[in-house]
Amino acid sequence: MQVVKAIWKQYKFNPDELEIRVELARDLKNSAAERDKIFKGQIRNKKTNDMVKEKLEEAEILVTDENILKYKLYEQQNFVSPYSGEIMAVSSFNSYEIDHIIPKSRYFDDSFSNKVLVEGNLNNEKSNRTAWEYIMQQNSKHSILTVENYVKHINDNFFGKKNKNLLLEKIPTNPVERQLKNTQYITVAIKNELAKVVGSDNVKTSTGEVTDFLRSRWGLKKLFMELTESRFKQMELWDLDENGNPKSEWVKRYVDKNGGNKYEIKNWSKRYDHRHHAIDALVVALTEQSHIQRLNNLNKYLQDELTNRKEEFKLEVKEDENILEAFFNLEEKRRGEIQKQIESSRHFDKPFEDLVKQAKAHLEAMTVSIKPKDKLGISKDKFDVNTPKKDLKSQLKIRAGLHQETNYGKTMDSKTGSLRDTKTVSISILKPKDISQIIDEVLKEEIDTHRKKYDSMKEAFTGEGLKVFNENRFQTKKPTELKPPVYKVKIWYSTKEDEESTLQRLYDKNEKLSVVTGDNYLFLVVEKEDKNGKERIFDIISLYDSADIAKRSLKDKKDNYKQCIISKKLELIKGQLKKELENARKELGDKLSKEKNKKKKEDLEIKINQLDDNFKVTLLFTLQQNELVYLPEKSDEDIFSGLNNNIETKKKLANRVYKAVKFDKSKTAHFVPHNYANVISVAKDLSKTQKDELQKQYGDKKIPKKDLNFVEYGSYRDCSPYPVGEAFIKNLTTTNKKQKQELKKIQEACIKLKIDWLGNISKA
Repeated sequence: MQVVKAIWKQYKFNPDELEIRVELARDLKNSAAERDKIFKGQIRNKKTNDMVKEKLEEAEILVTDENILKYKLYEQQNFVSPYSGEIMAVSSFNSYEIDHIIPKSRYFDDSFSNKVLVEGNLNNEKSNRTAWEYIMQQNSKHSILTVENYVKHINDNFFGKKNKNLLLEKIPTNPVERQLKNTQYITVAIKNELAKVVGSDNVKTSTGEVTDFLRSRWGLKKLFMELTESRFKQMELWDLDENGNPKSEWVKRYVDKNGGNKYEIKNWSKRYDHRHHAIDALVVALTEQSHIQRLNNLNKYLQDELTNRKEEFKLEVKEDENILEAFFNLEEKRRGEIQKQIESSRHFDKPFEDLVKQAKAHLEAMTVSIKPKDKLGISKDKFDVNTPKKDLKSQLKIRAGLHQETNYGKTMDSKTGSLRDTKTVSISILKPKDISQIIDEVLKEEIDTHRKKYDSMKEAFTGEGLKVFNENRFQTKKPTELKPPVYKVKIWYSTKEDEESTLQRLYDKNEKLSVVTGDNYLFLVVEKEDKNGKERIFDIISLYDSADIAKRSLKDKKDNYKQCIISKKLELIKGQLKKELENARKELGDKLSKEKNKKKKEDLEIKINQLDDNFKVTLLFTLQQNELVYLPEKSDEDIFSGLNNNIETKKKLANRVYKAVKFDKSKTAHFVPHNYANVISVAKDLSKTQKDELQKQYGDKKIPKKDLNFVEYGSYRDCSPYPVGEAFIKNLTTTNKKQKQELKKIQEACIKLKIDWLGNISKA
C-alpha cells in the first residue's frame, strides 16, 4: 500500500485508466495452519534431500537436482515402475526418466504429484498421453501392466493426488483458477484496499505458476541468469589446480547433440538475487487474462488444433474413436512430428519487442533497499482519546535482545586472590578448551579423565556417557557412596583475569551480576580533524547502553533520544582520544629523555609536535542493519547530480552500493552488495574418506563450513568488510604474500545513502 501511495504521489496517474494485478504468493494464499504445515514440510524436505544426496554418492550417481528428484520418486514408488510393474535397479538409474502423468503440453501442472519415474523407452512411447490413456489403449511395443493389474498396483502403492492423477480418465479444466483461494482473508483484504484506488473490476489476480511460465517464455529467466552469471563464475576461483586454472566449470555454454544452444550455471537459482522480485512484478503487470485462459485450456487447444488441422495432418478418425484417440494411435515418430507443428504455432508472444532489452537496462540500474532494522522506537499512550497529542506519554519500544540469557557472577580466584567473572554451563555442551577453565579442580580432573575414554566430548557427556560418568564418581571419605550427579559446571569466563571483559553489570547496585550485552544499535563513522589532516574513526553503541540513555531522555521529556545517544558517545570518543594523546605524549617524552642519538631525538620531537590536542570530532553518519552505502571509486567523485534521471549514472552507482549486515566488537562493519539475497554455498565433492580425514584433523570440533563447502565469502561466511570480487577471493586463497593486494575496507571511504519507496536516491 505504501508503494501504491508513493507511485500515485510521484506520477499523478489517473486511477480510471489503470488495472492492478496481484500475484498470490504461494504461502500467502494458504491459512496460517497451512503455511505452518508447508514450512515444516520444507524442513523435512531439506533433510530428505540431504539423505538422498548421501545415497546417490554411495551409489556413485552424480548429485544433481534432477537426480535428487528422480531418486525421491524412485523411493516413493518402492523401486517399481508404475507402468511396467518391473523392479527398477539402481545400476540402471541413468536409463530411467521423469514422466509427467498428465502431459505438460495438455495440463498446467509441474508438481511432484504429477510426476513418476519410469523406463526411458516407456516415457518416449507414452509421449503426450495421460497415464490412463497409455495403459487403456494397450498398444505398447513393450511389456506394460494390464488395465486390471495397473489399477490394483496404483491403488496399493499411491495415495492422494498422485493416485487420482494416475487413474484420471478425463483431464480437468481450469486448473489455475481452481487454485485461487479468493475467499481467504489476505486476498480479500488486499483486493478491497486496492479497489479503493481503481475499482474492484480492475483488481485482477494471478498465480506464481503463471508468472514462472511466462518469465521463461519471454526470455526473462535467461536474462536474469546472464545478469547474475559473474557471481557464479567467480566461484571457480575457490578451486584452482597447481597451474592456477579452475578445476571445474560453473558456467557452461555448449551445443547439444540435437544442435541446440545450451546455457547452464551450476547451482543457479533466482533467489540468490533480490532483483528477481522486480522481474516477477514486471511479468505480473504484463500478464493478461488471455494468458491465464490459454494455460487453463491446454488440452482443449490440442483437441481444437487436431480437429481444425485434421486434413493437414492427414488424420483418419475411425467410427469408434475420437480425434485424440486417433492421434494417440499414430506411430510414435509421426505423433512427435505433429506435436512439434502444434507447439510451434502456440506462441506466448512478448508484450513488446524490446522487453528484454528494457528490462536489462533497468535491472542493471536498480538499487535494492530493505527497511533498516531500527531496534529502538517510541510509542504514545492512547488510553484516553480526549488527551491532547502533546500530552501523550512517550514509551520506549525495544525490538531486540538487550543481553544474552546467561548470567555471570564473581568468584574469588585462589591463585590471584582477586574476583573473576564466571559462568555456569551445561556439562553436555562443554568443549575440550573449556576443561582447563573449570573452577573445581577435583571435578576438572574427573571430567578430563572421563572424556579421554570416548571419541568425542558429546559422546562422553550426553546420554549413556553422562550416566556412566556420574555412576563412577565415588566420595573419597565415603568410598561406598556416590557423589551428587553433575549436570552443570562453573567455569571462568575468560582465560586471563586481566583480560578486558566484554561483560556489563546488569544492575548498578549489584556488582557481582553481569551479562554479555546483546545486539549493537548504531555503528558510528566519525571524522577527526587536526593539523595533520582528516581521518575516519569508528565506534559502536550497544543496544543495552542505547536503551538506558533513551529511557533517561524520555524521562526528561526529550523525544530526540537518538541524538542524545550519539552525543553521549561522541563525548566518550573525545575523552578517549585525549587520553590516548596524553599517554602517547608521555611515552614519547620518556623515550626522548633517555635517547642520546641526535637523529633519533629529532625524530621523537617531530612525533611529539605532530600530536595535536586541538582536534575536532564530527559525526559523518551512523549505520544500522540494512542501511545502504555507496563506495566511490575516487575520493572527489560526485555521482549524485541528476542521478535519478540518468539510467547510465544509476547503473554506475548500483555496481558500488553495499548493504550493512553486521558490526563486530573490533569496530568493523561487514557488508554485502545491495542485491545479494543469499550467499552462494555449494558442497564440495568430497568422498567419505576425505570427510573422515577432515574430522580427524578437527577432532571434537565441528568441521568448518569453508572446508565442506565452496562459500562465496570464504572464511568470512556471509559478509565482509571488503568489496567482494576477484581481488577479494585471490587474497583469501593465495599463500604467496607478495601476490596479496592491500584491500581497503568499505567503511574507510563509503557514503551513506538515503532511498525512498520508489528507489529515488540521495546522500543521507
